[in-house]
Amino acid sequence: MKRLLTNMKFTTLSIIFLATFVANTFVFKSELTAVILLVFFAFLIIPPLGRATTPREGRLTQLLFGFFTAFSLVAIIGSLAYYLANFTKPVVVVIILIAPSLVWLLWQRQPAAFKKVAAVHNILSGLKHQIKKSVWIAVATAVSLLAATGLLINQAATTEAVRSPWEVVTPAIFLTFGLASLLLVALTAKGHERTLTIPLVSLALFVFLSVVLMVFPIGYGFDAFIHQATEGHIAEFGTITPTPFYYIGQYAMVLFLHHGFQIPIDWADKLLLPLLTALLLPLAWLSAAAHALKEKTSAVRSLPFLFLIPLSSFIVTTPQGLGNLWFVLIILMASPRLIDRNNQPLWPLIFGAITALLIHPIAGIPALLFLALLATNPDDPQQKFPGLARVFSWIIILFGSFALPASFAINSWRSGQGLNLNFSALTPSQLVHNLRLDLFLENHFSPLLDFVYFFGWNQIALIILGAIIGIFYARKTVLKPLRIYLAMAAMLFINFVVMGAAVDFSFLIDYERGNYTARLLPLAIFCLLPFLIIFAGRSLTSLKEKPIVLRTGVIVLLSALMVSAFYLNYPRQDVYETSHGFNVSQADIAAALDVEKDAGQNDFVVLANQSAAAAALSQFGFVHYYGEQFYYPIPTGGELYQIFLEMNEHPARETALAAMDLVGVDKVYYLVSDYWWQAEKIIETAKTTTDNWWSVQEGRVTIFEYGR
Repeated sequence: MKRLLTNMKFTTLSIIFLATFVANTFVFKSELTAVILLVFFAFLIIPPLGRATTPREGRLTQLLFGFFTAFSLVAIIGSLAYYLANFTKPVVVVIILIAPSLVWLLWQRQPAAFKKVAAVHNILSGLKHQIKKSVWIAVATAVSLLAATGLLINQAATTEAVRSPWEVVTPAIFLTFGLASLLLVALTAKGHERTLTIPLVSLALFVFLSVVLMVFPIGYGFDAFIHQATEGHIAEFGTITPTPFYYIGQYAMVLFLHHGFQIPIDWADKLLLPLLTALLLPLAWLSAAAHALKEKTSAVRSLPFLFLIPLSSFIVTTPQGLGNLWFVLIILMASPRLIDRNNQPLWPLIFGAITALLIHPIAGIPALLFLALLATNPDDPQQKFPGLARVFSWIIILFGSFALPASFAINSWRSGQGLNLNFSALTPSQLVHNLRLDLFLENHFSPLLDFVYFFGWNQIALIILGAIIGIFYARKTVLKPLRIYLAMAAMLFINFVVMGAAVDFSFLIDYERGNYTARLLPLAIFCLLPFLIIFAGRSLTSLKEKPIVLRTGVIVLLSALMVSAFYLNYPRQDVYETSHGFNVSQADIAAALDVEKDAGQNDFVVLANQSAAAAALSQFGFVHYYGEQFYYPIPTGGELYQIFLEMNEHPARETALAAMDLVGVDKVYYLVSDYWWQAEKIIETAKTTTDNWWSVQEGRVTIFEYGR
């Protein structure tokens, strides 16, 4: 009877949603109604999809799997549509129209979904009790402090060119966020009132990740602009040439929200990663913790450590960041299957690994390797041929340890970029030098920053130390089923070492050469999270019987580390570190508009930095291309970028003519920003060589025009 009523409720809600969706999509076209429909769609689809994928888990884990599977399916179906034909609005509308029926069919195939789940897996369950007034006050105060933090950050929004958001944000936010962190750690240390503390953690994490989203309304970084421009092009034409072999997974998610629910592309893109991270990562952490620690209160106590792991790739939506999120979710979501050794379906994780590959190969290849290890796990009781599975596992570990350098070599050979290998760099002394151990104890005699950077320089080492202690704690309980994580971490660390020491990225510009290698270390660290969770939960639970002074000290220390991680998560300019990048400013946009207006119908190229190129992308997309050369230098090397660097060294007409000859045009614009080193000297020299010059935004950008 209960199942019949549930089916009737789902059918009725589906009919209401579909009727309203069709009417709004084709007749009313209300943006507000579309957003409401998105929320309705999520509540309609996610819970039954979660029950279909994880019938034996509690509601929070089912919510996690439901969201994860839904977005994975959107990415996969959208990518298939893109590669087979075009990814257009009708495709998205069809996906939405058939989604309720597909979810209903999946749901009906899982009768176990209606069985009672074990209490340890249902994180929200517990003895009913009246929540104390002090808890309500603490939660309300923490929410108020987080809201104040967000308000202070938003008030600092700027369209000027700055190196770091901390240059314009008031230091008072470290006080408000610090007090909120103190209350958050104290509340999670209780381990109870989980229906209050878990949403509070998600809210704190969203604030933690949203500084550049609020401070830089134009946008942040270069990659985000180029991906938003690509998404805009695909939204208009259904495809883009040349066809990218990756990134499509992210584009499909963004365009699903845009075509299906009228969310502007820039906002769908900007919010996608921070919002998904804040929603899904705490749930995945809790799911893994509940199984590894076997106690819900200990699982909740471990949550503050979530803020101490590498989260910098999640502050702005990029394929690498979104791929990293999918990878860490797969790592954490696999733990129930490994620990409980049940027959939990593997297909949601397979879909997730395929999605990670469609988003970015540096995250996708490790995700597929992990799924291969999971499928060939010889300790799995469902494994019919454990001996053969063990052989395959060792083969995967061997070849997987060099998979990413090999993929770069293959890709470079295919694209003709000429990747070089330097195996002489794989000497013990060189490897130790590359680790930069001298940074771990650096001191600048600034007490607050010394503490912050002590954590920053040692963050990876501290996580590894915590994981080692976690392994010690787990040796008699869950270590054997979790050994797959140690194998995966070792594989990624070997890939990291080989790529850093032996792969020569000389085809990239100087500051980009270490970028690809650096992306592997967080992935290796993510593989150790189950052991860090065990360490965090066991250690904080053991404090219950300790003196109050010690418990208070640990709570204060954890909150101080959370504030340190908050500061370190973004570009900085202080006595320790100076960021070399500047955000895109209104002056960059004004310069791009002026150049386009001055050029008129003439073909031209622009010699400018990446902020100007990003501004042009935001305003005009890929409007000018000459063969495979974009009309602004792209900061990944290339001949036009080299000519731009030569122009910066010594502005000369001959250099401008070389840029014209490169792409076959008769006009070049050279843009100089006032924050450049020796900008005044460059400007004065360029004035003597140019045909015409002018400045915008009170001299913030000076434009020089050259013609044949």
